[in-house]
Amino acid sequence: MDSVQHPGARISDDWSPLQYDPDLNFEHDLLKDAYSLWQKLRGEREMPSRGDLDPVQVPAAMLPHMQLLDIEPGPPIRYRWRLIGTHITSALGRDSTGKYWDQLYVDSTLQSFKRGVELIQTYRRPIRCYGKSDFAQKHFQSFEAIEMPLSEDQNDIRTIWIVAVYS
Repeated sequence: MDSVQHPGARISDDWSPLQYDPDLNFEHDLLKDAYSLWQKLRGEREMPSRGDLDPVQVPAAMLPHMQLLDIEPGPPIRYRWRLIGTHITSALGRDSTGKYWDQLYVDSTLQSFKRGVELIQTYRRPIRCYGKSDFAQKHFQSFEAIEMPLSEDQNDIRTIWIVAVYS
């Protein structure tokens, strides 16, 4: 999923309200900053670890836009929101911190969200996601996010760091 190999690429499914962009064509500078920080934290490694993500080093303006997603290997595999920033909870009108995806989302939304995780696990790099907040019954609201893998052992991706902007 190298941007040189995929200029202008967009990954979507007809049934999904979400779009995935491997080329990281960001509209919001905050997402560019998040990607730069991810790059800095990983150094020479393929990706940073969860331990590398120190909230003290994250710019204060980014913190309300952050989410952490835990991937529990199972079986069955489960996804849980470890952290959801105040910008996101305010935009969606709810705080789902600590909740599992299968408790929150209908099957079509769950499959759409899983698609992004699968892309990150397959290609082992950040991906841009954007669309409407249909999953929160906020059809009028758009969002853009970067989803970035974190790995403790440089093999298994058990956490995804997300920075999202809702408008």
